[in-house]
Amino acid sequence: MGNRGSKSITVLQSPTTYKTVIVKEQRVDGSWRSNSLLRLRCILISFERNRVVNVLSKGQIILKRCFTTGISNIPSSLPTSVESRAINPWFVTGFTDAEGCFIIQVRKRGNYWSCEARFVIALHEKDRMLLEQIQRYFGGEGSILKHGKDSCQYVVGSLEQITKEILPHFDNYPLISKKCADYLLFKEAVNIMFANKQASLDITREEFIAKIVAIRASLNLGLSPELKSSFPNVIAVPRPNVEDITIRDPHWVAGFTSGEGCFLIKTSVTKMTKVGHSVQLLFQITQHERDELLMESLVTYFGCGVLVKDSKNNGTRVYYRVTKFSDIRDIIIPLFQKYSILGVKVHDFEDWCKVCNILVTKGHLTKEGLDNILKIKAGTNKGRHE
Repeated sequence: MGNRGSKSITVLQSPTTYKTVIVKEQRVDGSWRSNSLLRLRCILISFERNRVVNVLSKGQIILKRCFTTGISNIPSSLPTSVESRAINPWFVTGFTDAEGCFIIQVRKRGNYWSCEARFVIALHEKDRMLLEQIQRYFGGEGSILKHGKDSCQYVVGSLEQITKEILPHFDNYPLISKKCADYLLFKEAVNIMFANKQASLDITREEFIAKIVAIRASLNLGLSPELKSSFPNVIAVPRPNVEDITIRDPHWVAGFTSGEGCFLIKTSVTKMTKVGHSVQLLFQITQHERDELLMESLVTYFGCGVLVKDSKNNGTRVYYRVTKFSDIRDIIIPLFQKYSILGVKVHDFEDWCKVCNILVTKGHLTKEGLDNILKIKAGTNKGRHE
């Protein structure tokens, strides 16, 4: 931010809202200016594979400080070092709330029923680097495997690795979407499976399998037709209620947005401008309607935006949307400048910031500026991956 007065949002503990106390302060933070635009040193975006990363302790909690950004301070490009600092524990939880899956598999091998547990995050092959970051966070445990033509998976399937790395993380940095219920069931099953492996359960093999199937019946989509026919008398364990949906940390927001968020540039034909087009920025996060309360907490956290239900899919989707330009400029962009989006989506955020700069200077009202916006838009989101 350079040597200048800035507004800062001071946070003595991990914030549950992004709109907190604003004070004036002076900072020298190692950022720099180029072509009259501020370059923020802390933004992480590239995908360099060979950097050495010092992984912070998972229990370490750093006092958070969020900064508002003036109109002239939105970067048109971002520094190129996605791995210059360790991934934050709350980012891992937020990203898992968006993209992770807790799987208990029960299958028959001949006349023998077997049980397996897996923690899985599946992404497009272009985001393999992000999976590698998450793998390093979990102490290098697990594997990254090819999955289909264009996707890959980070998989932790060892009971020892799950017990050592996965369970302690999500106990200390809990999920807040409905996926938390899946985690709690997964944890219950893993503990039973681990105890059985250690021969510390005083039950028969049939009783053990029945316990796992009863948990599996309430996990994710429930039992497969084969399991239903094989275990017709199974009574599903009660599915846990997820009551605490408080957003505890802005890194969770960055992780969740890296998975489910979208930075959109909308253009439409209009007679209201000389160039014949209007331009609008839109920030959006999408979830199943079962997580509507969580989406409402985003409105509270940011202090802006609205919820929109998707009537085209029988109300099965709910969107958190921010369209007001001043909210995007003064709230959304500064947060993700401080708490970075990771993965290929950061490039969409970068382009979003470029368009915001053009809008701030009214460049979209000129043919040259509009052409530049249309060119940027054509290369964002799906256009970037084609």
